Amino acid sequence: MDVERILVAVDGSPGGRAATEAGARLAQVFGADIVLLHVSNEPTVMGSMGTIEVPGEMLAVYDEFTERVLEEASRLVEGFGVSGETISVPGDAASMILEVASARDVDVIVMGHRGLSRVERFMLGSVSHKVVQHAACGVFLVPEPEGDEESS
Repeated sequence: MDVERILVAVDGSPGGRAATEAGARLAQVFGADIVLLHVSNEPTVMGSMGTIEVPGEMLAVYDEFTERVLEEASRLVEGFGVSGETISVPGDAASMILEVASARDVDVIVMGHRGLSRVERFMLGSVSHKVVQHAACGVFLVPEPEGDEESS
């Protein structure tokens, strides 16, 4: 199996960091490049009159968060001696992961998952579940680190 390009979905969570590390290790083994992808949902405020435009200051904070997440992931990957690119796109996480994976012709998608229960998956779905179901390439799911208080 040739693995030349690996997409790693990053979100700033401990699970995303674990996925980044796992993706970097895989890239080392295969001599592959990495695509670090952060998908963001543009913040909106719902009011009684519908969607309200978010002030520019809030958008700036949101953009800074995205930049920080990608910079941290890049530093982690570089620590493994792996090269790659960073991409930030707005939209539905699962859809955008699949779209970028296809556009960049990746061989493997690496992403964290929170281990939703069957009921939670049924009611909410999960990004990792949707990606696994629809990806045209392999998907490597990395569990949240044990003892993480943020995990569901």
